[in-house]
Parts: sequence; C-alpha cells; structure tokens
Amino acid sequence: MKNQSNVKYYLRSRTFFKPSMDLLEDESCFILFFDLPGIDLKKLGLQVKSNTVIVCGSIGSKIKEPCIVFQKERLIGLFERVVSFSQEIEKKIWETQYELGVLKIIVRKKKKNLA
Repeated sequence: MKNQSNVKYYLRSRTFFKPSMDLLEDESCFILFFDLPGIDLKKLGLQVKSNTVIVCGSIGSKIKEPCIVFQKERLIGLFERVVSFSQEIEKKIWETQYELGVLKIIVRKKKKNLA
C-alpha cells in the first residue's frame, strides 16, 4: 500500500468504479471499511489531504483466456473513493489493515486546542 502524499491522480481522466464503504466514528477517530476483494496491495494508493481521505487503485481480472464468460458480476478495473470529513483530521496518524478482502483505515481526529 502506498501511504504518501504524492499518490498520482491517474484515475481522474478514466472510467472507474466506487467500492462499497462503511464509515464509523467514535470520540477520537473515524474508521473506514472498503470492500476490495482480490486487490494487489501494490496497486493501492492512499492519501490524506486537508480533511479528505482518497483511496484509489485497480483490481485485475482473474479470468484466464480462452473461456466463455456466462455471467460477470464482480467489479474489476480502476477505482477511486474520496471521503471528506466535517471535522479536522490528523495528516500522519492513521492505521491501515487489509484482511479477507476488506481494507480498514483509521483516521485520527485532530485534537482541539484548549486555549
């Protein structure tokens, strides 16, 4: 997984899909879950920018040629998901985990100054 601020936006000019997502919140963080079965983690990009998390990449086909496809429902190709938050978030303090086709991202809320 790429966890850096220079993730390229190569998806902006191409067709892409939005993976399913759940967003949870507690007192200190936001927790995001993305359905990304079959992804090669080398083709996954993550970026925190302002109060936004961007998840992008590609999922390849598992179909081997030659064959006849009778039904195809799984999403493949380029994807992008942009999640904006109403509260400020930390830019560097976040955790990621990928297990059983689900990407989990924890984004910490920015601590408020009690001046």
